[in-house]
Amino acid sequence: MDILTGLIGQIASKNEGALAELYDRTSRVVYGLALRITGDRPVAEDVTLEVYTEVWKGAGTFEAAQGTVAAWLVTIARNRALDRVREARALVSNADRREDRDNMFRDHQPFGRFLSELPADRQMAIDLALFSGLTQSEIANRMGMSVRTTRAKIHDVMMRFRDQSACLR
Repeated sequence: MDILTGLIGQIASKNEGALAELYDRTSRVVYGLALRITGDRPVAEDVTLEVYTEVWKGAGTFEAAQGTVAAWLVTIARNRALDRVREARALVSNADRREDRDNMFRDHQPFGRFLSELPADRQMAIDLALFSGLTQSEIANRMGMSVRTTRAKIHDVMMRFRDQSACLR
């Protein structure tokens, strides 16, 4: 067993000293990767903290047979950093999407009126699908539903709108 794997075992037993040693041995790589992905020092520092917090909480789930500790840390760092980049992009483009949505509703008032009469969960699912560009899987994760339920809600809304649109012609 290598040193890092031994440290993970100690961290699983809530040995804070082992976490500090793991941090000392690996944080430069974790931080460097986070900085390369995010391009922002404070965000990279936050990502690094999140990585070691996750290690503290999840050390007991680490399985050496599935890969090295270094690979595990890099995977966690990469995923957290990419999440931050996606969040930042979403924040920047939310204002643009709101403007696009508002313009669309002005141009297509029946659709806007139709959406405003839907239950909140269906409004959110459609908003995330049409204006945030999320996949059904991403919508399901964000809304805490199964993909099947999400798909059914979106399908239901589209069928209702189709039926209502046919009546308006």
